Formats: sequence, structure tokens, C-alpha cells
Amino acid sequence: MPRQRNRRKARRTQKPYTMAGAGPLVSSIWKSGDADSGWTYRFNIYRMLPRSGHVAQLFKPEDVLHLAKLCRVLAAILADDGCLPQTLRADLAGFAVKSDREQREDD
Repeated sequence: MPRQRNRRKARRTQKPYTMAGAGPLVSSIWKSGDADSGWTYRFNIYRMLPRSGHVAQLFKPEDVLHLAKLCRVLAAILADDGCLPQTLRADLAGFAVKSDREQREDD
């Protein structure tokens, strides 16, 4: 049992690998592991209130467009890291490029 508590404590004190955002939406990305055992990525998404900096997990209809942009940014960050399997990196990079191209065409 003590080992589980230590692992939980380590997870709570671990800092995000990087942060990403689009409009009022923000995401923290965590990367854990090592080259021998492999890497694990996790991320969350929150809506940040501009005046207070508080975050919420409730979104507004206009956040859907920000969510699409944030997905593009997350895909690009993860594809660029190099620790994911090549197939997944290629899929994420392709998604990011395609989404970016479509967004520019809509503007």
C-alpha cells in the first residue's frame, strides 16, 4: 500500500510537459516514462475565465470552434515530440496540417 501512495503523490507533484491553448480553452499535457519503458502522454482541457484565471469544465457553444483549433494544436505538439510511434505521429501531423489548411481556406 505505501507504494501506491507514493505514486499518487508523485503524480500530483509532477509538472506538465507543456501547455497549449486556443481562445479561452487551455490544455496541460503530461509526459511520463522513459526511453526504456516507453512514454505515456495525457492531457486535459479546461475553459479559463479571463478575469480571474479560474478554470471550468463547462463549455459554451462558441467554444466548439476553439476546441477544433485546440485539437489541431495538440496534434501538432504531440506529433512534433518524437516519442510516439511513427504511425501515430504521422496521423497526428497529417490531421494538424489538414485542419490548418481547411481553417485558412475558411478565413
